[in-house]
Amino acid sequence: MQPVYFAEENELEALDPATEKDATLITWFKLNRDNLDARRYLYHDIPNHVVFDRENKWKRRQQGGKVIGRMYSVSPRDTERYHLRLLLLHAPGGCSFEELKTVDNEICQTFMDAAKRRGLLCDDTEYERCIAEAVIFQMPSQLRTLFYVILLHCNPSNPIDLWNSFKTNMTEDFMRHFDAETAEAMAFYDIEAMLAEQGRSFSDFGIPVPSVFCPLQSKNINKEEELRFGQKMYETLNEAHCLAVAKILGACRRRSATTASCFFIDGPGGTEKTYLYNTLCHLFRGKGSFETASAYLGDTSTSSIRPNTKEADTIGKAVIVIWDGAPMTPSYALKAVDILLKDIMNISVPFGGKIMVLGGDFRQVLPVVRFANRSQLVAASLKSSELWPYFKTIHLSKNMRTGLSEEELSE
Repeated sequence: MQPVYFAEENELEALDPATEKDATLITWFKLNRDNLDARRYLYHDIPNHVVFDRENKWKRRQQGGKVIGRMYSVSPRDTERYHLRLLLLHAPGGCSFEELKTVDNEICQTFMDAAKRRGLLCDDTEYERCIAEAVIFQMPSQLRTLFYVILLHCNPSNPIDLWNSFKTNMTEDFMRHFDAETAEAMAFYDIEAMLAEQGRSFSDFGIPVPSVFCPLQSKNINKEEELRFGQKMYETLNEAHCLAVAKILGACRRRSATTASCFFIDGPGGTEKTYLYNTLCHLFRGKGSFETASAYLGDTSTSSIRPNTKEADTIGKAVIVIWDGAPMTPSYALKAVDILLKDIMNISVPFGGKIMVLGGDFRQVLPVVRFANRSQLVAASLKSSELWPYFKTIHLSKNMRTGLSEEELSE
Protein backbone atom coordinates (compact mmCIF):
# COMPACT_ATOMS: atom_id res chain seq x y z
CA MET A 1 0.00 0.00 0.00
CA GLN A 2 1.45 3.36 -1.06
CA PRO A 3 0.53 6.47 0.98
CA VAL A 4 -0.74 9.44 -1.04
CA TYR A 5 -0.34 12.96 0.34
CA PHE A 6 -2.44 15.94 -0.70
CA ALA A 7 -3.68 19.24 0.70
CA GLU A 8 -7.00 19.17 2.54
CA GLU A 9 -10.06 19.94 0.40
CA ASN A 10 -8.09 18.96 -2.73
CA GLU A 11 -9.23 15.35 -2.77
CA LEU A 12 -10.70 15.50 -6.28
CA GLU A 13 -7.53 16.99 -7.74
CA ALA A 14 -5.47 14.29 -6.03
CA LEU A 15 -7.67 11.61 -7.61
CA ASP A 16 -7.39 13.02 -11.14
CA PRO A 17 -4.17 11.17 -12.09
CA ALA A 18 -5.74 7.87 -11.00
CA THR A 19 -8.90 8.46 -13.03
CA GLU A 20 -6.93 9.17 -16.18
CA LYS A 21 -5.72 5.58 -16.50
CA ASP A 22 -7.25 2.17 -15.91
CA ALA A 23 -6.14 -0.17 -13.14
CA THR A 24 -4.26 -3.31 -14.17
CA LEU A 25 -7.29 -5.52 -13.51
CA ILE A 26 -9.53 -3.37 -15.75
CA THR A 27 -6.99 -3.56 -18.57
CA TRP A 28 -6.90 -7.36 -18.10
CA PHE A 29 -10.66 -7.42 -18.65
CA LYS A 30 -10.17 -5.38 -21.85
CA LEU A 31 -7.37 -7.70 -23.01
CA ASN A 32 -9.65 -10.73 -22.62
CA ARG A 33 -12.45 -9.01 -24.54
CA ASP A 34 -10.11 -8.14 -27.43
CA ASN A 35 -7.89 -11.23 -27.46
CA LEU A 36 -9.51 -14.66 -27.44
CA ASP A 37 -6.14 -16.37 -26.91
CA ALA A 38 -5.57 -14.45 -23.64
CA ARG A 39 -8.74 -15.95 -22.15
CA ARG A 40 -6.91 -19.22 -21.57
CA TYR A 41 -4.78 -17.74 -18.81
CA LEU A 42 -5.34 -16.89 -15.17
CA TYR A 43 -4.77 -13.33 -14.02
CA HIS A 44 -1.44 -14.07 -12.33
CA ASP A 45 -0.23 -16.14 -15.31
CA ILE A 46 -0.80 -13.46 -17.94
CA PRO A 47 2.64 -11.74 -17.45
CA ASN A 48 4.23 -14.92 -18.84
CA HIS A 49 2.69 -14.13 -22.22
CA VAL A 50 2.17 -10.36 -22.43
CA VAL A 51 3.76 -7.21 -21.01
CA PHE A 52 1.97 -4.28 -19.35
CA ASP A 53 3.75 -1.24 -20.80
CA ARG A 54 4.02 2.37 -19.69
CA GLU A 55 1.04 3.34 -21.82
CA ASN A 56 -1.20 1.06 -19.75
CA LYS A 57 -1.54 -1.45 -22.56
CA TRP A 58 -0.83 -5.16 -22.83
CA LYS A 59 1.63 -6.20 -25.54
CA ARG A 60 2.78 -9.67 -26.50
CA ARG A 61 6.02 -10.57 -24.74
CA GLN A 62 8.86 -10.55 -27.28
CA GLN A 63 11.55 -12.10 -25.11
CA GLY A 64 11.43 -15.17 -22.96
CA GLY A 65 12.79 -15.48 -19.46
CA LYS A 66 11.63 -16.37 -15.99
CA VAL A 67 8.58 -14.31 -15.05
CA ILE A 68 6.62 -14.23 -11.81
CA GLY A 69 3.09 -12.84 -11.76
CA ARG A 70 2.44 -11.19 -8.39
CA MET A 71 -0.86 -10.45 -6.66
CA TYR A 72 -1.25 -8.44 -3.47
CA SER A 73 -2.35 -10.36 -0.39
CA VAL A 74 -5.80 -9.52 0.99
CA SER A 75 -7.10 -10.12 4.51
CA PRO A 76 -10.24 -12.27 4.83
CA ARG A 77 -11.62 -9.36 6.87
CA ASP A 78 -12.05 -7.56 3.52
CA THR A 79 -14.60 -10.14 2.43
CA GLU A 80 -15.39 -9.08 -1.13
CA ARG A 81 -11.84 -8.24 -2.19
CA TYR A 82 -10.60 -11.48 -0.63
CA HIS A 83 -13.04 -13.57 -2.65
CA LEU A 84 -12.43 -11.51 -5.80
CA ARG A 85 -8.76 -12.43 -5.45
CA LEU A 86 -9.76 -16.08 -4.94
CA LEU A 87 -11.81 -16.04 -8.14
CA LEU A 88 -8.94 -14.46 -10.09
CA LEU A 89 -6.69 -17.30 -8.91
CA HIS A 90 -9.06 -19.95 -10.28
CA ALA A 91 -11.18 -18.42 -13.07
CA PRO A 92 -9.33 -17.68 -16.35
CA GLY A 93 -10.32 -15.18 -19.00
CA GLY A 94 -12.66 -12.87 -17.11
CA CYS A 95 -13.98 -9.94 -19.15
CA SER A 96 -15.74 -8.03 -16.35
CA PHE A 97 -16.61 -8.17 -12.67
CA GLU A 98 -20.08 -9.43 -13.61
CA GLU A 99 -18.57 -12.31 -15.58
CA LEU A 100 -16.47 -13.33 -12.58
CA LYS A 101 -19.67 -13.43 -10.54
CA THR A 102 -21.46 -15.51 -13.16
CA VAL A 103 -21.75 -19.25 -12.44
CA ASP A 104 -23.91 -21.55 -14.59
CA ASN A 105 -25.35 -18.51 -16.44
CA GLU A 106 -26.51 -16.96 -13.16
CA ILE A 107 -25.01 -13.75 -11.78
CA CYS A 108 -24.32 -14.10 -8.05
CA GLN A 109 -24.88 -11.19 -5.69
CA THR A 110 -21.35 -11.23 -4.25
CA PHE A 111 -17.90 -12.56 -5.08
CA MET A 112 -18.16 -14.76 -1.99
CA ASP A 113 -21.35 -16.36 -3.34
CA ALA A 114 -19.63 -16.93 -6.68
CA ALA A 115 -16.65 -18.59 -4.98
CA LYS A 116 -19.02 -20.89 -3.08
CA ARG A 117 -20.94 -21.80 -6.26
CA ARG A 118 -17.63 -22.66 -7.95
CA GLY A 119 -16.77 -25.03 -5.09
CA LEU A 120 -13.80 -22.98 -3.92
CA LEU A 121 -15.03 -22.85 -0.32
CA CYS A 122 -16.35 -26.37 0.14
CA ASP A 123 -13.56 -27.15 2.64
CA ASP A 124 -10.79 -25.32 4.50
CA THR A 125 -8.17 -25.62 1.76
CA GLU A 126 -8.37 -21.93 0.93
CA TYR A 127 -7.95 -20.88 4.56
CA GLU A 128 -5.01 -23.28 4.95
CA ARG A 129 -3.42 -21.70 1.88
CA CYS A 130 -4.16 -18.22 3.21
CA ILE A 131 -2.45 -18.84 6.56
CA ALA A 132 0.44 -20.75 4.97
CA GLU A 133 1.08 -17.78 2.70
CA ALA A 134 0.93 -15.37 5.64
CA VAL A 135 3.46 -17.47 7.60
CA ILE A 136 6.09 -16.50 5.03
CA PHE A 137 6.01 -12.76 5.72
CA GLN A 138 3.92 -12.03 8.83
CA MET A 139 4.86 -12.00 12.50
CA PRO A 140 3.24 -14.40 15.01
CA SER A 141 0.99 -11.66 16.44
CA GLN A 142 -0.29 -10.91 12.92
CA LEU A 143 -0.91 -14.62 12.33
CA ARG A 144 -3.01 -14.74 15.50
CA THR A 145 -5.06 -11.80 14.26
CA LEU A 146 -5.51 -13.49 10.88
CA PHE A 147 -6.68 -16.71 12.56
CA TYR A 148 -9.16 -14.68 14.63
CA VAL A 149 -10.49 -13.03 11.45
CA ILE A 150 -10.92 -16.40 9.71
CA LEU A 151 -12.79 -17.81 12.71
CA LEU A 152 -15.05 -14.79 13.01
CA HIS A 153 -15.79 -13.98 9.37
CA CYS A 154 -15.18 -17.12 7.28
CA ASN A 155 -16.84 -19.97 9.22
CA PRO A 156 -14.19 -22.65 8.51
CA SER A 157 -15.56 -26.19 8.54
CA ASN A 158 -12.86 -27.62 10.82
CA PRO A 159 -11.30 -24.85 12.97
CA ILE A 160 -9.44 -27.21 15.29
CA ASP A 161 -7.45 -28.67 12.38
CA LEU A 162 -6.44 -25.15 11.32
CA TRP A 163 -5.39 -24.40 14.90
CA ASN A 164 -3.35 -27.58 15.23
CA SER A 165 -1.69 -27.04 11.85
CA PHE A 166 -0.50 -23.48 12.52
CA LYS A 167 -0.39 -23.00 16.30
CA THR A 168 3.39 -23.46 16.31
CA ASN A 169 3.77 -20.53 13.90
CA MET A 170 1.40 -18.44 16.01
CA THR A 171 3.42 -19.02 19.19
CA GLU A 172 6.98 -18.33 18.01
CA ASP A 173 7.22 -14.95 19.77
CA PHE A 174 6.15 -16.47 23.11
CA MET A 175 8.49 -19.45 22.71
CA ARG A 176 11.49 -17.16 23.04
CA HIS A 177 10.79 -16.91 26.76
CA PHE A 178 8.49 -19.83 27.60
CA ASP A 179 8.21 -23.55 26.96
CA ALA A 180 6.05 -24.79 24.08
CA GLU A 181 3.05 -25.67 26.25
CA THR A 182 2.96 -22.29 27.98
CA ALA A 183 3.54 -20.45 24.70
CA GLU A 184 0.59 -22.28 23.13
CA ALA A 185 -1.61 -21.28 26.07
CA MET A 186 -0.54 -17.63 25.75
CA ALA A 187 -1.35 -17.62 22.03
CA PHE A 188 -4.71 -19.24 22.81
CA TYR A 189 -5.66 -16.57 25.35
CA ASP A 190 -4.45 -13.76 23.09
CA ILE A 191 -6.89 -14.90 20.38
CA GLU A 192 -9.54 -15.63 23.02
CA ALA A 193 -9.35 -11.99 24.15
CA MET A 194 -9.97 -10.80 20.57
CA LEU A 195 -12.94 -13.16 20.20
CA ALA A 196 -14.35 -12.01 23.56
CA GLU A 197 -14.54 -8.43 22.25
CA GLN A 198 -17.02 -9.75 19.65
CA GLY A 199 -18.97 -11.87 22.14
CA ARG A 200 -17.44 -15.12 20.90
CA SER A 201 -15.15 -17.76 22.37
CA PHE A 202 -12.86 -20.56 21.22
CA SER A 203 -15.43 -22.98 22.63
CA ASP A 204 -17.87 -21.79 19.94
CA PHE A 205 -15.53 -23.31 17.36
CA GLY A 206 -14.81 -26.58 19.16
CA ILE A 207 -11.26 -25.68 20.18
CA PRO A 208 -10.55 -26.86 23.76
CA VAL A 209 -8.91 -24.80 26.49
CA PRO A 210 -5.18 -25.64 26.95
CA SER A 211 -4.20 -27.75 29.94
CA VAL A 212 -1.93 -24.92 31.12
CA PHE A 213 -3.90 -21.90 32.32
CA CYS A 214 -1.69 -18.99 31.39
CA PRO A 215 -3.66 -15.91 30.39
CA LEU A 216 -1.67 -12.97 29.16
CA GLN A 217 -0.74 -10.27 31.63
CA SER A 218 -3.62 -7.95 32.33
CA LYS A 219 -3.63 -4.78 30.27
CA ASN A 220 -5.28 -2.84 33.12
CA ILE A 221 -2.69 -0.58 34.69
CA ASN A 222 -2.75 0.09 38.43
CA LYS A 223 -1.82 3.78 38.40
CA GLU A 224 -1.22 4.00 42.15
CA GLU A 225 1.11 1.00 42.11
CA GLU A 226 2.96 2.27 39.03
CA LEU A 227 3.43 5.73 40.56
CA ARG A 228 4.62 4.27 43.87
CA PHE A 229 7.12 2.02 42.10
CA GLY A 230 8.28 4.87 39.84
CA GLN A 231 8.86 7.18 42.81
CA LYS A 232 10.77 4.43 44.62
CA MET A 233 13.05 4.04 41.58
CA TYR A 234 13.39 7.82 41.28
CA GLU A 235 14.77 8.00 44.83
CA THR A 236 17.69 5.77 43.79
CA LEU A 237 18.70 7.87 40.76
CA ASN A 238 21.88 9.91 40.70
CA GLU A 239 21.94 13.65 40.05
CA ALA A 240 22.22 13.38 36.24
CA HIS A 241 19.36 10.88 36.10
CA CYS A 242 17.15 13.13 38.26
CA LEU A 243 17.90 16.10 36.00
CA ALA A 244 16.88 14.05 32.94
CA VAL A 245 13.62 12.95 34.57
CA ALA A 246 12.85 16.52 35.65
CA LYS A 247 13.37 17.87 32.12
CA ILE A 248 11.23 15.17 30.51
CA LEU A 249 8.40 15.44 33.06
CA GLY A 250 8.55 19.22 32.70
CA ALA A 251 8.14 18.85 28.94
CA CYS A 252 5.08 16.68 29.62
CA ARG A 253 3.51 19.40 31.78
CA ARG A 254 4.25 22.09 29.16
CA ARG A 255 3.22 19.85 26.26
CA SER A 256 1.15 21.51 23.51
CA ALA A 257 -0.08 20.66 20.03
CA THR A 258 2.25 23.21 18.43
CA THR A 259 5.67 22.37 19.86
CA ALA A 260 8.00 19.37 19.79
CA SER A 261 9.64 17.94 22.91
CA CYS A 262 12.63 15.86 21.89
CA PHE A 263 15.51 14.61 24.03
CA PHE A 264 18.63 12.53 23.44
CA ILE A 265 20.05 10.66 26.45
CA ASP A 266 23.78 10.50 25.76
CA GLY A 267 25.41 7.88 27.96
CA PRO A 268 28.17 5.28 27.55
CA GLY A 269 27.62 1.71 28.69
CA GLY A 270 27.18 1.43 32.43
CA THR A 271 25.39 4.75 32.96
CA GLU A 272 22.11 2.90 33.59
CA LYS A 273 20.11 4.34 30.69
CA THR A 274 17.73 1.35 30.83
CA TYR A 275 17.04 1.98 34.51
CA LEU A 276 16.23 5.59 33.63
CA TYR A 277 13.84 4.47 30.85
CA ASN A 278 12.04 2.10 33.23
CA THR A 279 11.69 4.86 35.82
CA LEU A 280 10.12 7.12 33.20
CA CYS A 281 7.74 4.36 32.10
CA HIS A 282 6.49 3.76 35.65
CA LEU A 283 6.09 7.49 36.35
CA PHE A 284 4.18 8.14 33.12
CA ARG A 285 1.89 5.15 33.70
CA GLY A 286 1.32 6.37 37.24
CA LYS A 287 0.15 9.68 35.85
CA GLY A 288 -2.29 7.91 33.54
CA SER A 289 -0.21 8.39 30.40
CA PHE A 290 0.65 5.78 27.80
CA GLU A 291 4.20 5.15 26.67
CA THR A 292 5.70 3.11 23.86
CA ALA A 293 9.20 1.70 23.56
CA SER A 294 11.09 1.09 20.35
CA ALA A 295 14.37 -0.05 18.86
CA TYR A 296 15.64 -0.09 15.27
CA LEU A 297 16.01 -3.63 13.89
CA GLY A 298 17.66 -2.90 10.55
CA ASP A 299 16.65 -2.72 6.90
CA THR A 300 14.71 -6.00 7.11
CA SER A 301 12.41 -4.46 9.69
CA THR A 302 9.33 -2.94 8.06
CA SER A 303 6.22 -1.32 9.43
CA SER A 304 2.73 -1.95 8.12
CA ILE A 305 1.13 0.54 10.51
CA ARG A 306 -1.39 2.81 8.82
CA PRO A 307 -3.60 5.59 10.22
CA ASN A 308 -7.04 4.53 11.49
CA THR A 309 -5.86 1.05 12.50
CA LYS A 310 -5.76 -0.57 15.94
CA GLU A 311 -1.98 -0.23 16.08
CA ALA A 312 -2.14 3.44 15.08
CA ASP A 313 -4.76 4.07 17.76
CA THR A 314 -2.43 2.57 20.39
CA ILE A 315 0.45 4.77 19.23
CA GLY A 316 -1.85 7.79 19.10
CA LYS A 317 -2.65 7.39 22.80
CA ALA A 318 1.03 7.33 23.75
CA VAL A 319 2.42 10.52 25.28
CA ILE A 320 6.09 9.53 25.17
CA VAL A 321 8.16 7.41 22.78
CA ILE A 322 11.37 5.90 24.20
CA TRP A 323 13.83 4.73 21.55
CA ASP A 324 16.96 2.94 22.75
CA GLY A 325 20.04 2.31 20.62
CA ALA A 326 19.21 5.36 18.52
CA PRO A 327 22.76 6.10 17.23
CA MET A 328 22.58 2.88 15.16
CA THR A 329 19.46 4.21 13.45
CA PRO A 330 19.93 5.76 9.98
CA SER A 331 18.55 9.25 9.50
CA TYR A 332 15.90 8.09 7.01
CA ALA A 333 14.36 5.78 9.65
CA LEU A 334 13.93 8.73 12.03
CA LYS A 335 12.27 10.66 9.19
CA ALA A 336 9.92 7.73 8.52
CA VAL A 337 8.84 7.71 12.18
CA ASP A 338 8.28 11.46 12.02
CA ILE A 339 6.00 11.09 8.96
CA LEU A 340 4.10 8.18 10.55
CA LEU A 341 3.42 10.07 13.80
CA LYS A 342 2.33 13.18 11.90
CA ASP A 343 -0.10 11.05 9.88
CA ILE A 344 -1.50 9.34 12.99
CA MET A 345 -1.92 12.57 14.96
CA ASN A 346 -2.97 14.58 11.86
CA ILE A 347 -0.77 17.55 12.79
CA SER A 348 2.40 18.92 11.20
CA VAL A 349 4.38 19.29 14.46
CA PRO A 350 7.57 17.17 14.46
CA PHE A 351 6.80 13.62 15.62
CA GLY A 352 3.12 14.50 15.92
CA GLY A 353 3.74 16.39 19.16
CA LYS A 354 4.93 13.28 21.02
CA ILE A 355 7.66 13.49 23.66
CA MET A 356 10.57 11.74 21.96
CA VAL A 357 13.31 10.27 24.15
CA LEU A 358 16.17 8.78 22.15
CA GLY A 359 19.09 7.16 23.92
CA GLY A 360 22.43 5.62 23.16
CA ASP A 361 26.11 6.26 22.66
CA PHE A 362 27.55 7.73 19.46
CA ARG A 363 30.96 6.47 20.62
CA GLN A 364 29.85 2.92 19.87
CA VAL A 365 28.30 1.45 16.69
CA LEU A 366 26.96 3.92 14.12
CA PRO A 367 24.56 3.04 11.27
CA VAL A 368 25.90 0.24 9.09
CA VAL A 369 25.88 1.17 5.40
CA ARG A 370 27.34 -1.41 3.06
CA PHE A 371 30.19 -0.23 0.82
CA ALA A 372 29.68 3.37 1.98
CA ASN A 373 32.40 6.00 1.91
CA ARG A 374 33.03 8.49 4.71
CA SER A 375 30.57 11.11 3.46
CA GLN A 376 27.80 8.53 3.04
CA LEU A 377 28.34 7.27 6.60
CA VAL A 378 28.14 10.81 7.94
CA ALA A 379 24.95 11.44 5.94
CA ALA A 380 23.38 8.30 7.42
CA SER A 381 23.97 9.46 11.00
CA LEU A 382 21.12 10.87 13.08
CA LYS A 383 23.13 14.04 13.56
CA SER A 384 22.80 14.69 9.82
CA SER A 385 19.01 14.46 9.98
CA GLU A 386 16.97 17.61 9.48
CA LEU A 387 15.14 16.59 12.66
CA TRP A 388 18.23 16.48 14.89
CA PRO A 389 18.13 20.23 15.81
CA TYR A 390 14.86 19.56 17.67
CA PHE A 391 16.65 17.27 20.14
CA LYS A 392 18.10 18.50 23.43
CA THR A 393 21.02 16.39 24.61
CA ILE A 394 21.17 15.21 28.23
CA HIS A 395 24.56 13.79 29.21
CA LEU A 396 25.08 10.85 31.57
CA SER A 397 28.68 10.20 32.58
CA LYS A 398 28.79 8.33 35.90
CA ASN A 399 29.42 4.61 35.43
CA MET A 400 27.01 3.03 37.91
CA ARG A 401 28.43 -0.47 37.43
CA THR A 402 31.89 0.45 38.69
CA GLY A 403 30.53 2.84 41.29
CA LEU A 404 28.55 0.20 43.21
CA SER A 405 29.72 -2.70 45.27
CA GLU A 406 28.96 -6.26 44.23
CA GLU A 407 26.47 -6.54 47.08
CA GLU A 408 24.60 -3.41 45.95
CA LEU A 409 24.55 -4.62 42.34
CA SER A 410 23.14 -8.00 43.37
CA GLU A 411 20.28 -6.24 45.14
